[in-house]
Amino acid sequence: MVSTYDNPLRLALLNEEGRPWDHTHANKRIKAICKAAKVPQFPSHTLFRHSYATALLKSGVTLHDASRELGHASVNLTANLYGHHVLESSKRAAAKRAAYIQAARKPAKA
Repeated sequence: MVSTYDNPLRLALLNEEGRPWDHTHANKRIKAICKAAKVPQFPSHTLFRHSYATALLKSGVTLHDASRELGHASVNLTANLYGHHVLESSKRAAAKRAAYIQAARKPAKA
């Protein structure tokens, strides 16, 4: 009998029992997909997760929301692993603010 898994994070990848994929299951599935497609085996699910986490943070998703979506036990874990992406985004945002303020300081031309 298949039990129903409470899926509050609305995860897309669930195993046959309706539970989230663990790393072993993910790696087996990736290996099978690569074999069926006759392409070199992808390194691991870790690369998928890292790419997804990076995309989340570079698109402006907060650390808190990314942490929850990635299923991390704490925001600190997410910050330790991916915080440098937030710093890059913050620097870009600061440069945009500075440019805006500088432009606003210039007197309007008559």
